[in-house]
Amino acid sequence: MPYKRALEFQEEVVREKIEKRPEKDVLILVEHMPVFTIGRHGRRENLLVGDNVLRDRGVEVFHITRGGDITYHGPGQLVVYPIFDLRSPRLPVRDMVFLLEEVMIEIAHRFGLDLCRNPLNRGVWMGDCKVGSVGIAIRRGISYHGLALNICVNKDFFSWINPCGLKGINIGSLEDYASEKIEMREVKRIALDVFSDVFSLEIEGIDENLKEGEEIFR
Repeated sequence: MPYKRALEFQEEVVREKIEKRPEKDVLILVEHMPVFTIGRHGRRENLLVGDNVLRDRGVEVFHITRGGDITYHGPGQLVVYPIFDLRSPRLPVRDMVFLLEEVMIEIAHRFGLDLCRNPLNRGVWMGDCKVGSVGIAIRRGISYHGLALNICVNKDFFSWINPCGLKGINIGSLEDYASEKIEMREVKRIALDVFSDVFSLEIEGIDENLKEGEEIFR
């Protein structure tokens, strides 16, 4: 899905949830076409290529409201947007970030892989390789943006940036460490189970009104 469409969809759902329409929380699982996003405290100098390179490769850049610096989204990366009302459970932002990291750790565990946290940098790691990132925003108690977990992503695009504003770090994908190919559809199915467990959610249904190649889970 193009990033702009997903961003607009998130904004729409956040507005509706602020107005209590719908009362239920919404969970979006998606892959994006290649795109760079820069968080509200991010710096443009962490994008290491010029506009001509971006234009030639058809890669867009968005300045957005989540925390964190710059990151890349693209095919082979699971992006999850939990649009949750944090007012009812009174869930602090720090705890929300911790739980999103826990989701990625548990997804990897289902494939026999052990990811870990880094006390200096949010996200999840395999040794010195960053495999997943977290960046959220809160508007009137409603969370949006979310997590990005590399499954079999093209890591070349990460060389165009200082990922999360960090220089000289390595980027990994789950498939780099797995003993077999990992199918994205299976990852999404597992992700729903893990979100249900970690956040004590009941997943009620899937929005089937989609174009070919798009999956939005509600």
